[in-house]
Amino acid sequence: MIHAFCKSFNGFDGNPQVVKTDLDGRVVMKLPDPRAMGIYGREDPYHPTETTVAPNGDIYVADGYGSQWILQFSAAGEFIRRLGGKGDEDHQFQTAHGVCLDLRDAAAPVLVCTSRGHNAFKLYSLGGEYQSTVFLPGAHVCRAVIAGDMLYAGVCWSPTAISESDTGFGLCDHTGQGFSVGVQSGRHAAGLPGWPTAADAPG
Repeated sequence: MIHAFCKSFNGFDGNPQVVKTDLDGRVVMKLPDPRAMGIYGREDPYHPTETTVAPNGDIYVADGYGSQWILQFSAAGEFIRRLGGKGDEDHQFQTAHGVCLDLRDAAAPVLVCTSRGHNAFKLYSLGGEYQSTVFLPGAHVCRAVIAGDMLYAGVCWSPTAISESDTGFGLCDHTGQGFSVGVQSGRHAAGLPGWPTAADAPG
C-alpha cells in the first residue's frame, strides 16, 4: 500500500502531532510526543513544522516552533535520536523550521536543516552528525526543496539586499514580501559539493 506523510500539525491548538496517512487520508501511524517519551521535559514546547523521510524509512521531524530539535524516528515510529536544539553553537538552531533530504550526492546524502534566525542551512549526516553550515546572509529561509540539481527555498523576509555578487545565490520571484533562492549543485562550500560560496560566485 502506498502511504504519504501529512504535514505536521504544529499544535498551537494544544494538540501537536505528526501523522502518517494513506492516500485517502486514513491515519496509519502517529509519532509519539517527545514529552510523553521523556525526551523533552514536561513543560518544553513541542510544535513540529516539517518532516522528511530517508531511503531506509527513517523519519525526521523539525520541531521548528517548539524546542528546536530535529527528531529522528525509525520507519516503525521508534525514537532514535535528536539533533541540534536551541542555541547559537554551530550544531544548534534558531527556528529549525524545515528539514529536507538532499540526495544529489548519492554517496554522501545529507539532511538540510533550516536555522532561520541564523540565516542559514545546517547540514547533518543521516546518522545525526553535524557537518557544516551554509550561510545565506539576510535571508530568513523556510524549508529547502530539491529539484534536479537545484535547491530552492522560500524566504519569509529579508532586512538586507542580497545579490549574486556577494552571496553566490540567484534570486527569483522577488515580490517585496518574500522571494526564492536557487542554489546550483556542482560548486563547493564548507567542504561539501553542491553549495556555492561568495568565493565561488561568478564575477
